[in-house]
Amino acid sequence: MKRQLAVILALFCIGTLSWGQGTTAPFDLKKSREEIEIMRGIIRTTLSFAAQDSRRQASSSLGFSGIQGFYLAGQGAVFVIPRSSLRISLSPVDTAIDLGPDFYQEIEDMTREVEANAKEIARQAAEVARLNARRIQQEEGNQATAAAPAPPAPPAPPAPPQPSKALKREALRELTEEYRKRARQSQEELKVNHEKYLKNIAETKDLLIETLANYGDSMTTVKPGEYINLVLVTDDFGGEITSDWSRQRIRHDVISAQKSWITDYRAGRMTLDAFKAKLIQYAD
Repeated sequence: MKRQLAVILALFCIGTLSWGQGTTAPFDLKKSREEIEIMRGIIRTTLSFAAQDSRRQASSSLGFSGIQGFYLAGQGAVFVIPRSSLRISLSPVDTAIDLGPDFYQEIEDMTREVEANAKEIARQAAEVARLNARRIQQEEGNQATAAAPAPPAPPAPPAPPQPSKALKREALRELTEEYRKRARQSQEELKVNHEKYLKNIAETKDLLIETLANYGDSMTTVKPGEYINLVLVTDDFGGEITSDWSRQRIRHDVISAQKSWITDYRAGRMTLDAFKAKLIQYAD
């Protein structure tokens, strides 16, 4: 946010310099500041209505102390509503399950058991191969005076797990399945929250557009060819669970209206729908 404000201030300085060099008509800075302050109050009031509706729906938490307004000479007015001013409260989705020390101890025991079984099987295979090699050597050399003894029977397979271990493994399987279930549920909840976030943004933008249409012409220091711009800066959690659920990206929703469009609407020369169609809107 600091970086964005620094850019806006730089544009302000550049615009002011160009006005001072290329415009002879006086500019009423005091009046401009007063009109910007009045417009900030109108925006706060508009968002307050949105906040009241949101609280009734228990879907968001909004505050409005951080709205900033600037006039850029030759360009128009800019109002920045930072993320602290329009913030959708998406509760952290708990994707973790406390597996406990028994879970990890059982995994460790199973790993050791698998390794021990693999070593035993390899030892038994080597023993069988050694006995077979001895028998073949005896037959080929005709050294045995009697029939060679039959090779020993292969060793018995390892004993099946004890009932207690089997029960532990079944509990482990159930716990793992519960973890997967909770992860799927958390993903769905996060998507629902994101849909609420987008819906709230859309409703707030509709209110702000109507505010521009009804009150934007009160800013007399903004010339007909200049624009009144609203920039909503919010935290977008996205709709997916990542390794860090709280990782966010900053979303910018821009609404830009030329002063002459507002004047035409207020004079009845343009319908509200036509005014909305002319607006410049985008998000990044």
